[in-house]
Amino acid sequence: MKIIAGDYLLQGLLLVLKTLATMLSVGSNAVGGLFTPSLLIGALLGAALHLPIGDPLFYAAIGMAAVLAAVSQAPLMAILMVLEMTLNSMLLFPVMLAAVLA
Repeated sequence: MKIIAGDYLLQGLLLVLKTLATMLSVGSNAVGGLFTPSLLIGALLGAALHLPIGDPLFYAAIGMAAVLAAVSQAPLMAILMVLEMTLNSMLLFPVMLAAVLA
């Protein structure tokens, strides 16, 4: 929670390291997936780019949906996964918009 809530140095460091680790893993054909890393990278990007108004967790969920939709090429699955994880119906339109644009 502290990472998403506003520790920007930790967010940036984790974002760079996780992206680098995922690129090295996928590039070397190692066993592993893209589902969980895409959720973490999306949440970190969404929280880092949030507007001063609103909850950073709201933007983290939108970022998760956008990156998951872009990586998996399945926007409907990304929308359903994020809405199922958050159980927040207020996220429906922003998550749909982010997933389709991604």
